[in-house]
Amino acid sequence: MKIALCIFNYFPYGGLQRDFIRILTECLKRGHQVSVYTMKWQGEIIQNLDLHLIVIPGLSNHKRAKRFDQYMSKVIVKENFDAVVGFNKISSLDFYFAGDICYKAKFTSWKNIYFIAHWLLSRYRTYFRLEEEVFTPKAKTKIFYLTPAQKESFINTYGTQENRFYLLPPGIKKNTLNSEQKITVRNNVRAELNFTNTDIVLLLVATNFYLKGLDRVLCAINSIKNKNIKLLVIGDDKGKSFRNYTRHLSLKDQVKFIGVTDDVLRYMLAADILVHPARSEAAGMVLVEAIAAGLPILTTANCGYQFHVKSAAAGIVLALPFKNAQFKNAIINMLDKEKLKTWQQNALNYAAKEDLYNLASRSVDLIEQTSQILDT
Repeated sequence: MKIALCIFNYFPYGGLQRDFIRILTECLKRGHQVSVYTMKWQGEIIQNLDLHLIVIPGLSNHKRAKRFDQYMSKVIVKENFDAVVGFNKISSLDFYFAGDICYKAKFTSWKNIYFIAHWLLSRYRTYFRLEEEVFTPKAKTKIFYLTPAQKESFINTYGTQENRFYLLPPGIKKNTLNSEQKITVRNNVRAELNFTNTDIVLLLVATNFYLKGLDRVLCAINSIKNKNIKLLVIGDDKGKSFRNYTRHLSLKDQVKFIGVTDDVLRYMLAADILVHPARSEAAGMVLVEAIAAGLPILTTANCGYQFHVKSAAAGIVLALPFKNAQFKNAIINMLDKEKLKTWQQNALNYAAKEDLYNLASRSVDLIEQTSQILDT
């Protein structure tokens, strides 16, 4: 098959981008002819990849998105692809990978005056139009989605037909380490970080520290006043400002900024709790990765994959609206080592029986099957 994959920007550490690269790799593995269209590519380029780096002028993201959409509309007509798959919302897609929340629903949930004010801005009109191109009942785009909440939101907002939606499993790597190896990794990492056996280590993983609630975690640790609570932060978004905030709260000795890493699992095995009090999260692959690693989780109800945390009984999901006191008390509640052991085992049991791994293969199966039906 001749397949086009479209994504505004690729960088190695975003959740959407990791799903994109998994699907791309699976397409190539099956022998399909794949062309990638993007405005920016960071990181290693896959060998023999037909990569099209599109130079799009414009000082703002929404103007570049609009022009990228216009460019791709011409390419799609010219190239006669068997399937066009978008990881951002543009027109003329055969398949859209819904890695985010419903944009229009987010703003229409505000008070009308705010929605009207935003509607008047070119930025929001552009993104609303591109989203409508995908989800309007007039479109034929098939939609890959990750959580029930996404599907419900898109259908309620646009009246999209239910038979256009295809639920995908998460796409994490299987953990092949045995129990002894996990213990060895845990001990080695904690020794590297100078953590003791009495320390309770929290882990936060994010490409956007504010969106994923790092400030909420720092405020909670500051208010608990327990020097045995340590925090590992993986990611490098606005690192300087959050380091300054950490020093301002006098938490420098309790917080370690790791930066970006290809081996998050090492730190998951070294940690005791994953904290993910996100302000917005369509799915949250890190939640599923934590379950597979046997790492208890503290997260918020607006994270798409929170239903896996609940189903696994692998931690605590906080109801909305978010309250600092409630979050702090939840951390204190999770300091109980017997509770942590129970949540850990529950997570491992769930990961052993649920399909948390086959996002890429399921996606490409659907692209192949649906495209064949359309051709007949």
